[in-house]
Amino acid sequence: EKSIKLLILKFNINNDKIFLFTRLIGYNLKYDEDLAFKLPADKGFDFINLNDKILSLFESYLPVYSCPKALKQKLREAILEANPFLIPFSEGLGISSISLPQAPHNIELCFNRSKNLNPSVFILGFGSYIYEYVLRHFKNSIVAGLDYKSDIITNYARFRFPIFNSFDEVLKVISSVNEPLVIIATYHSDHAWMAKEVLNLNPTAKVFIEKPACVTLQDADLLVALRNKGYWIDIGYNRRYAYLTRVVKSYVDQVNEPVLITCLVKELKIPETHWYLWPNQGTRIFGNLVHWIDLVRFFLGKKQLKKVYTTGKGDESISIILTFEDGSIVTIVSTDKGDDLGGVEEYIELRYSKTTLKLYDYKKLKIYMDGNHKSLNFFYRDKGHQNMYKTLKQRVRKKLPPMYPAEDIYWVTNIADEILKMLNKL
Repeated sequence: EKSIKLLILKFNINNDKIFLFTRLIGYNLKYDEDLAFKLPADKGFDFINLNDKILSLFESYLPVYSCPKALKQKLREAILEANPFLIPFSEGLGISSISLPQAPHNIELCFNRSKNLNPSVFILGFGSYIYEYVLRHFKNSIVAGLDYKSDIITNYARFRFPIFNSFDEVLKVISSVNEPLVIIATYHSDHAWMAKEVLNLNPTAKVFIEKPACVTLQDADLLVALRNKGYWIDIGYNRRYAYLTRVVKSYVDQVNEPVLITCLVKELKIPETHWYLWPNQGTRIFGNLVHWIDLVRFFLGKKQLKKVYTTGKGDESISIILTFEDGSIVTIVSTDKGDDLGGVEEYIELRYSKTTLKLYDYKKLKIYMDGNHKSLNFFYRDKGHQNMYKTLKQRVRKKLPPMYPAEDIYWVTNIADEILKMLNKL
């Protein structure tokens, strides 16, 4: 992120001095014309004031499609407030980007490479998550990647495949490959529409969406409709694949009575400028909390939800209670307070009848039944990532259907959406 610099471009148009504010994300200089201003003839560049408020907003802003319009408007207003002599340049520059000299991607090589791979994998969104969890499983099967920071990424690492910064370009390759596996790990607001575009151009594609599936009910409807039409769409909630999750579920599946679940989650602190907090990304409710909403759905299955309660400050420290028609009660407490050294930490407890299950941060599971005690212990945390991608690879090769239930896409999205709306009213 340190490589994404603030950039101020100067144009001379019809003897007018035009200044354009953007951020440098590679050789292709993208920008928004709303951030173009005319400087009066009696003023020089030294008169422009970039105060702390403007710089803070620039920390959040990126010249990409997913960046919310509200953020761009705030940035525009802050620049004008600090520099009242600037005049918004409404005539338009006639261009939306400037390309600097660079080596073009060889799309023909991508086509040829895809012929020898099974599956042919495309990764949309090339952040740290991909490095940590995905590459090891597909590094010899990847045809191409996509990321707006592609130029910066390839300055620091070399790959056997190209990383495009244009969705349209990588889509050309995807559309020509039979049964490609497309892993979507982009901005959360992009998940559903990108899946739709991929499947529209290549109905044989298998689309795997890293959580969350989406951030709006409309997008949930879209994904469910695509699934119901027979398109291959799977969702990557990794905890469903963790060994200890499966053990817990094997116990819960044996009972037909109310279950009490408590989840205590320690989240990482993130800066206020993090893109998770963009209003169109669903905040940390969709970015993080959906993990445990989904886990509740996995444990309790299709139990009928009765009521949702929530309280807290924003999405930093919140408490959620879900009640079900059969008497089951779920409490989720999520906070970024506390020490960050251990990363994301969680304690999950389930109680029913004469049984108590205690899951300690996916390293230890204690099972208490009728006075007897059993313990499963692991040296490392296993939250299911490796098994999830191993399973995905096997299922794609064997031409098996997606694992994630279509109805769960809407259920999880609906609960997260309701929680977010309730928090916004507090």
